[in-house]
Amino acid sequence: MKNALAVYTSKSSLTGRKLADLALAAGIQLRFMAMGGYIPSNAAEIQKKSLTTVNGGAVLIVATIDDARESIAEFDNLVEMGDRLPIAAMLSGGKLPWCELYTSRFDYDKTVKAKSKDKPKIDGSVPKDQLSLVKGAKTRYIIYNQSRKKNCQQLMTKLADCLASHTDGVVADYERPSR
Repeated sequence: MKNALAVYTSKSSLTGRKLADLALAAGIQLRFMAMGGYIPSNAAEIQKKSLTTVNGGAVLIVATIDDARESIAEFDNLVEMGDRLPIAAMLSGGKLPWCELYTSRFDYDKTVKAKSKDKPKIDGSVPKDQLSLVKGAKTRYIIYNQSRKKNCQQLMTKLADCLASHTDGVVADYERPSR
């Protein structure tokens, strides 16, 4: 089971609001959390600003795919009450899928120059006919399924496909860079 995908695009990073709207059109109702499952104190900022500029480019995505209105309504209620422990139980129990989203500026040449041993990983992450898209990318979205649950993998895959289709990007297998 894959636990990480990347989307490379030549377009600038989306705002949280734009990502939420695109996801909703694809049947994904998503919510943003701070890493660690914390209720974000900067929810308005996440909606308005480029995802590369908020929380160091890192957010936790909690979502429903297609139709799970009751679960997302329960989640929204818990967030409104500020009750983190039931939220954590809900997520760790698999009631709602979640994944980590890391958004950053990307420069292929700088990346492979800084870590030349990662070049084969990056080049091999997409079919050869799509490598030019990776080389021309300005933004990279990395989506991690840390829980390795099936519904979280489905969210990761659907979110990556949604991002790629709406940003003229390419979905790539992602491997952690060398240290």
